[in-house]
Amino acid sequence: MKKTIAVITLAVCAFGAGTIFQRQIGVGVVLVDLGLKKPVDSSVQFGARFAPLNGLVIKEQSIVFIGDSLVNLQEWGEALGNSRIVNRGISGARIKDVTGRYDIQKARAVFCLIGINDLASGSGFEKFQIDYQKFIDSIPAGVELYTLSMPAALRFGKKFTDIELIARCNEFIEKATKAKGGKYIDIFSLSKSEGESFFVEDKIHFSTQAYSKIIAILKPYVENH
Repeated sequence: MKKTIAVITLAVCAFGAGTIFQRQIGVGVVLVDLGLKKPVDSSVQFGARFAPLNGLVIKEQSIVFIGDSLVNLQEWGEALGNSRIVNRGISGARIKDVTGRYDIQKARAVFCLIGINDLASGSGFEKFQIDYQKFIDSIPAGVELYTLSMPAALRFGKKFTDIELIARCNEFIEKATKAKGGKYIDIFSLSKSEGESFFVEDKIHFSTQAYSKIIAILKPYVENH
């Protein structure tokens, strides 16, 4: 009986530690099905993040953060000291996943960081332009749009990134954002100059220091609201 209790306790602790590990550095899927003893499929995890969001309504005058894991893994409201900030980041999300996805008709502003997963999945520049323009067009009139450039991430899993492609896509994001009347926020240049220290071990997700610098950049924009 004592052995059984010990095993269960150890398993629960391991499960909890895995969840924290993933939340902190966002590398891969570390949740384990304790019955099957194998990783949970990432598509299940992606859907699991959508599930609670589907039951929530974005309040009027909210400041909404949307994007992929780079958005999902930060507590923006706390970090920026603004209780009206709503986090709709979803790890693994692509541009199409944030296009017309959320009820932001009455939001005050939308901050978006998206696109790195599109490039990681093999999307070329032409496809990127089409998808990102659809996202831009989906932002309702009257909602202020702020787009963040994709960072100069060093790796996509086991593959090295194409920094020139990322830069080219960022140029399009800037152009499309300004044409919409929005504001483009460049973090690509900062991440490129900082190099590896801007990222955790997977070379794609932000380090604590990187988030601190991004928060400092965003703070004046958020304070305007």
